[in-house]
Amino acid sequence: MKKTRYLTDAAMVVSIMLVLLIINSISGGFVISNFGFLLPVPLLLYGLKYDWKKAFLPAISLSIISFFINVFVALIQVMPICLLSVLYVFVLSNKKIKNMLKISIMFCGSLILNILTTVVFSKLLFGYDIIEDTKNLANSLIIGLSNLFPLGKEVQNAIHIIFISIIPATIIITSLIETIVVYLVTSIISQRLLKIGGEMQLISYNIAVPKIVTFTLLPLAIFSLFFLNLVINNSTTKFLQFLIIIGLNLFVLLTIFYIIEASILVELYFVNNTNRIIVLLFVFIAFFIFSGLMCILGILDSIFNFRYRLMMKKIINN
Repeated sequence: MKKTRYLTDAAMVVSIMLVLLIINSISGGFVISNFGFLLPVPLLLYGLKYDWKKAFLPAISLSIISFFINVFVALIQVMPICLLSVLYVFVLSNKKIKNMLKISIMFCGSLILNILTTVVFSKLLFGYDIIEDTKNLANSLIIGLSNLFPLGKEVQNAIHIIFISIIPATIIITSLIETIVVYLVTSIISQRLLKIGGEMQLISYNIAVPKIVTFTLLPLAIFSLFFLNLVINNSTTKFLQFLIIIGLNLFVLLTIFYIIEASILVELYFVNNTNRIIVLLFVFIAFFIFSGLMCILGILDSIFNFRYRLMMKKIINN
């Protein structure tokens, strides 16, 4: 009976994902392009319910069947996602691995997959060039801004250079967001709806940019912004241009990490005094609207460690 049940559930998981792949094929790749990162969720839920070894059954079945729908999608997306899903199940179901390490492993898997799909395989198999696509995005922004006020040639070149330079940071941030979303969706469905899986917590009040990073890498990242014109005008050596571009990517990444740190600090401050849903909604809005202030707050928290003081105060009060 138990064997029949897990075989039936495996068939259901494969069926659900096949329907998504068929819709993706009919819609010209819409599903994979916009929601491909969510494809591991059904396999994750199945693996958490049964076992990481049993997760190989739907993963292999889906990989084989997907070849009959679209060979390229099967090679580039489905097979890597299936393999990563089994790895994710093994990691998430292992109680000896800490939550932050679990998320880190999932992030590395997502990052590798995004690099392969957007940079390597897409270029080789489809002729897709991420640099050209980024240039088109920059051109769209330039056209939109030009309708508001005239832009000089130097400003247009600057927008192109900046957009292309931060491609690595963009891929990293995208992978991080995808990892968090997959982790949250899996956690909510497995624990609250299906009542399976171990304790999965994303929010940790210890998440913070180390103080040494703030004192060393942040000044270098900010310093590189003042020399961005050397890259735009191509008026320096390739090596120095490379260092400036690294600094620009560091600045983008650190900005996001500081905003995340500030979000955790705000959540910690209000968690016992306000409804948690309202707090999370406020944090979400502040993440986008007050990103500058949140970034500054994150930098201050990294230096002065406000989280520790808040946690100690709550411990004393309790």
